[in-house]
Amino acid sequence: MSTFKSIKVFYAFLILLCLFGNLHASELRFDQALEMLEKNNEALLAAKAEERTAEFNKLAASGLYLPKIGLEGRYTRIDEPLVIDLNDIRSVIVGLHAATPGIESLVPSFEKTVQEETFFKSNVNFTWPVFTGGKILATNRAAEAKVTESREKTRGVDAALTSELVRRYYGVRLAKSVVEVRKQVLNSMHGHLLQAKKLQENGMIALSEKLHAEVTRAEANREYKKAVRELAITRAALNSILSSAEDIEPTSSMFINRTIGPMAWFLESAEDKNPLLKQIAANKEQVDQSYNITKSEFYPTIYLFGKHELYKDDLTMLEPEWAVGIGFSLNLFSGFTNYNSLQAVKQQKAQLSYLEKDAQRKIGTLVEKKYNELMASLEQYDATESSFNFANEYLRVRKKAFKSGMTTSINVVDAELALSRVKIDKLKAAYRFDIALAELLEACGKTDQFETYRNHENTEEIH
Repeated sequence: MSTFKSIKVFYAFLILLCLFGNLHASELRFDQALEMLEKNNEALLAAKAEERTAEFNKLAASGLYLPKIGLEGRYTRIDEPLVIDLNDIRSVIVGLHAATPGIESLVPSFEKTVQEETFFKSNVNFTWPVFTGGKILATNRAAEAKVTESREKTRGVDAALTSELVRRYYGVRLAKSVVEVRKQVLNSMHGHLLQAKKLQENGMIALSEKLHAEVTRAEANREYKKAVRELAITRAALNSILSSAEDIEPTSSMFINRTIGPMAWFLESAEDKNPLLKQIAANKEQVDQSYNITKSEFYPTIYLFGKHELYKDDLTMLEPEWAVGIGFSLNLFSGFTNYNSLQAVKQQKAQLSYLEKDAQRKIGTLVEKKYNELMASLEQYDATESSFNFANEYLRVRKKAFKSGMTTSINVVDAELALSRVKIDKLKAAYRFDIALAELLEACGKTDQFETYRNHENTEEIH
């Protein structure tokens, strides 16, 4: 009797622990969990940061179209002043007019200081490329393709995390429902054991029947504890993906939706919207522009330039106050670097073409697989509907017969376990449906439509 009381105390403690834990849990609908995922998940935030980096790089590339304007200043000291000395000519002139009185004073010195030993210069200059062989245009197109790639990468990460959230969110719902079923079985086994004890004491059943009831009660206890542990594990996984310090309590039920549509629609959507295929297409565009950039090295670069001196006091007689002009540069020989770079880019293009075909084939296979899994889970769910009614009625009949001593404890236990299996199979079928739907939409690039299916008027919630 003391053992029995200890077991009751243990179960009461578990129930109080669950209730106490729920007081500190945050109740979230699935759409709220999605918002929390978008806000808190580090992997998604990192992908979004990469996307913003690409957008800023695109803005930086667009600046190549504009002129470069700079301000320059230099304070310089040289070893000695720069002087133009023409006094030898002066001496010849003075010699030719030696008879002229005061000629030495009349002819000035032919020595001129061009640059003092210390001087300062400051100027504004600009350069503006007007022809680069298509390099600037290709650089901008490559930057735009990089933005597309990073955006599709973010979408892919978001889709994968949404599928994982479905797995973990509804995993907690499934685990909670299994705990409830296991608890019902345990309560039934406990009631069955009490009834078996009374019947055995009255001589209506054999001792072996009572012992069997005790064994099944103990087994039900083990299954219940196992379900409680699995619930704790799945809840921790949900907390992790949402980066939540407190327990999350899902409130949205698992569901079944029969308005799925044909496989052909999903295959077509995958070809057009799959994030991986979009990333490969963006990579191909970047390689194409890389080819154009490399090809531009074979053309001259033509540019406008200008310069205006701001500090004119230290200018020499040979330096202008301003200057404008046009210039060009052309690399005549680079050791075949540009040629070999072009060949390397061509091989990259071929590589991406092969990868694209391989990805298209694999994604098509994935869509078919997930679609068939979706349909299979729907069929399994429908199959459990009829089985549930039968198992429920069969248990009722067996319990009534056992009270009358018309059947054995084994038959009652089998009927009870059969009903519990049907309940759990029904829940698992709904759970597999939700996961398969999320993964199918992920493969098709339509993850944002999961909420549409979940909130559809024909959606059947599973409790």
